[in-house]
Amino acid sequence: MPTTTEASFSTTEDESQSTSSVSGQLLDSFKSSKEYRHAFIEEKVRTWVAAQIRAIRQQRHLRRPEFAKLLGKAPSWVFRLEDPNEAPPTISTLLQVAEAFDVDLDVRFVPFTDFLRTVDTQTPESFEVPSFDEELRALADRSELEREALTSGRLRS
Repeated sequence: MPTTTEASFSTTEDESQSTSSVSGQLLDSFKSSKEYRHAFIEEKVRTWVAAQIRAIRQQRHLRRPEFAKLLGKAPSWVFRLEDPNEAPPTISTLLQVAEAFDVDLDVRFVPFTDFLRTVDTQTPESFEVPSFDEELRALADRSELEREALTSGRLRS
């Protein structure tokens, strides 16, 4: 009896052969073995965490020494955070980084298919995250635009 994960990966050979997207190629590779899937995920976590920390730091125009000072750490520590070849940071470390960036941290277990659904749409910008203050400004701007649209709509009536 196939597991839920195996069932979600079940496709015909024709479907598999016709898939040329990155997600389709990964699906084919994921089918090869459980060991492959989990080695891939470990590498993905290392790479994505490092890339996202670097992207958010750069988005905020912080040099490594400035970011290190925010964290109360040495610049070499920040360099290691952004190096996918280093051991992945602990959740405690990621919580410190989230606090420094003033963002949420979402650590959760998901089906492989959730990852496959998003892999084809990843861009460098998808690693950026606005700070809480930036979100509040964007919400205020949007509210102001909505108020203006309502006001101008009422004036035309």
